[in-house]
Amino acid sequence: MRGMFLTPGEPLPLLALSAVLIIPAIWAVLSSPVIYSREMTWDLMFNLDGAWRLYNGQTAHVDFHDPLGTLPFAATALGFYVVGTKPFAFLIGETIVAILITVLAVVAVKNRLALVPAALFVTLCALLTLVPLVIGDLPTEYTFAMAYNRFGWSLLGILYVIIFVGPRDGRRPVLTDVIAAAIIVVALYYVKITYFGVAFAGVGVALMTSRHVRQHYRAWCVVLALIALIALAPFNHGYIADIVDAISAGSVRTQVSLFLRNFAYGSAEQSSVIAADLVLFYLWLQGRVSLGTLIAGAFVFVSGLFLISQNAQEQGIPLYVIPTLLILVAVCDWARAARSDQSRHAIALIGAASCPLLLFVFYANVAVFGYHLKAQQTAEIFVVEDTNLQGLAVPRDRDNVIDEFATDHYSPTLFGRLRTQRVRYELSQYEYIQTVLELVEFLRTHGAAASSVVVIDQVNPLPFAMGARAPRRGNLWWAKEIAWRPPEEAFGDTDYVAIPRFPTSRIVVEQALTHYQEYFATEFTPAFARRYWTVLKRRSTRPTSSD
Repeated sequence: MRGMFLTPGEPLPLLALSAVLIIPAIWAVLSSPVIYSREMTWDLMFNLDGAWRLYNGQTAHVDFHDPLGTLPFAATALGFYVVGTKPFAFLIGETIVAILITVLAVVAVKNRLALVPAALFVTLCALLTLVPLVIGDLPTEYTFAMAYNRFGWSLLGILYVIIFVGPRDGRRPVLTDVIAAAIIVVALYYVKITYFGVAFAGVGVALMTSRHVRQHYRAWCVVLALIALIALAPFNHGYIADIVDAISAGSVRTQVSLFLRNFAYGSAEQSSVIAADLVLFYLWLQGRVSLGTLIAGAFVFVSGLFLISQNAQEQGIPLYVIPTLLILVAVCDWARAARSDQSRHAIALIGAASCPLLLFVFYANVAVFGYHLKAQQTAEIFVVEDTNLQGLAVPRDRDNVIDEFATDHYSPTLFGRLRTQRVRYELSQYEYIQTVLELVEFLRTHGAAASSVVVIDQVNPLPFAMGARAPRRGNLWWAKEIAWRPPEEAFGDTDYVAIPRFPTSRIVVEQALTHYQEYFATEFTPAFARRYWTVLKRRSTRPTSSD
């Protein structure tokens, strides 16, 4: 018992225990017969679109533009090579990332945490990558949206353990620490720039406050310099330009009211990390932890609050387990030096400090195995059977409201039926997939399956869905906080422009039609209208003034 809770875990037992906890979750995700999306299916399409472009030889930030890094798309593109061009490749990519993150987590904790807390932390990092949720949502709101945030939380948590928790028992894993930290920070650069900025700042703070980092400051400074050179290298200039464009368009949220709202909305988890930091403050007063440890706890709190303010969600900050890990390490240090009768009390304290880890792992497992069970219930879901979207499943709607609006044939009961439905988005997931499949079918019927199509909405699912050539030089995601590109770039090699009657974001469609109105009038002509779509076709020749 003492070895499991007080002594830093050896690599093989740690890896074995972690595998026992992680492999069932991998099985639950990969053994599902479909990839089930209950929320924000268009965000999954966003990832598939970016991966499809990489798979077909396009270069991120050159042939298409987005302020996100390339890594989330590259993982799915790798999945295409494993299982083919279908949505299930996204799960393969996530699993590959989860395995790599597991290795990095084991490297981080093997000289720092006791066996049981270490295995729980490794499991948490892996499950963060796999869980079909936006962290902070209910564990039944299954979605693969914003997977890059889950990658970011996991990698950043591992980095914090490396730089803020010193090795125990006189061990000095300097080389593995520096290499793992370098891999993590570079990976975060290609995930999302906010996580990279926080990671870079975290290493800087550790250089001033963490003794084990400061002792080898030359190696860490060399690593920071190399990372900075990579970030600013010419092959990343397109990425930097996309980030600058997004900042100029207002993507960075700086309103004080937003920080206050997020703090209030997530008051339960904020109170837990504040309580942990207060315990660290008490331990510092008692001489049990260093001032650097206290500063580390405060940095985790501030960085978590900053990151959540730049994400789409308002709560769910896995980094907040780090201050409890700092407490746990302090208790372990005291217990190893205490008498045997005192160490028994320490094990109880260690169990209490491990509760946040245990609860996060429990939350993730509830989501993963709930997802597995839900994906088996084929009677309640609609599964796409053809196109590259085959195997994608969404919940069926209980009411076919969209067709009443599409055909202008309204039932007298429509108003009351709408009021009884709890609607979170402008389109349900079933409605969204139905509209996409209608457009794919119509374009195929009219011999345009290989054509380049741009959908005026948040994302463009058509190139991947049809297996067609993706347009170049446009934005991957359309939103009011993303810079509008010149029309010659956004539609330069586009054959068709599809305008949804029922979009996922009406404000995006309205702004795009206003912004590109003159270009559409000059370069395109109406081709056809369907229940859900109006489609423009590029003119073969530029019209004359008399036209």
